[in-house]
Amino acid sequence: MKIKKINIEELKKIHSNIDKQTIEDMTKEEQDNYLLRYNMYRGLFTKFILQELHLKEYDKKIEDSGLNFETTKEEDMDIYQYFSSDELKYFYIRNNIHIEKLNEEEEKYLQQKINNNNSELDDEAQNFIQNTYEKIIFEDVLKNGEICTITYGPDSRTFMAPNNALVLGIRYDEFADQGLNDDEWDELHNKQIEFLGELFIDMHTKLKEKLNVPISILKYTRYSIRKLEQ
Repeated sequence: MKIKKINIEELKKIHSNIDKQTIEDMTKEEQDNYLLRYNMYRGLFTKFILQELHLKEYDKKIEDSGLNFETTKEEDMDIYQYFSSDELKYFYIRNNIHIEKLNEEEEKYLQQKINNNNSELDDEAQNFIQNTYEKIIFEDVLKNGEICTITYGPDSRTFMAPNNALVLGIRYDEFADQGLNDDEWDELHNKQIEFLGELFIDMHTKLKEKLNVPISILKYTRYSIRKLEQ
């Protein structure tokens, strides 16, 4: 399974405001070390979620729907989608990752994975992610550990989810003309939206017991993301 990595400047763009200043205050060596741990954890976490939620199967349902869901070009993706774009065409994990919440023993294990250049999700790594991901994705915006609703994207109800949720994004080139006239495009677009609505209901029903946190599925477009190179 291939999971992409990001650099420190890309990390600064997606890290939440409550932690961004911490990263900017780090020395170059500290930033490099943090980035190694971030990419390792994010890679293991992504593999874990793909495995636990069978996201490739749901991705394939969209691809095989016959409704011509155009995939997003890499240069038009945001960083979240970019991470798993070698494995998934449409779905991705939209959460931020706060590895600074790992305790000393957990950090030691993660560093060992880095030292051994071992990014495999073996049984030990799976247990590690299972035991840590809830606190790592938790957005403690109130600074008191309380659960609340926040936005994962633009300041709109459309992108709201609990701050302890596993947030799945879905993105395709929704506005591609595909050589259709206006009436044909409208008909196809309506069928796509209807299909996704039914798919999301099915996913929520089947996946709600898979994790110990809520699962939210949010649909993004070119107007609700920040492109990779921006």
